[in-house]
Amino acid sequence: MADDMDRPVRPVRPVRPVRPVRPVRPVRQGLKSLANSLSHLKMTIDEYAIFFIFLYCD
Repeated sequence: MADDMDRPVRPVRPVRPVRPVRPVRPVRQGLKSLANSLSHLKMTIDEYAIFFIFLYCD
């Protein structure tokens, strides 16, 4: 019994809080978002192309 008292006590790790689960968006909405992002990227690339054409021609 005395041996148990001499042994150091291990500290207890604090429990991490559980993150709330985000609701799953429908796949269709995700695809729409992706399509919008890609269309915006294409527009941006086109704008840069026009800008560099004018820059090169001047």
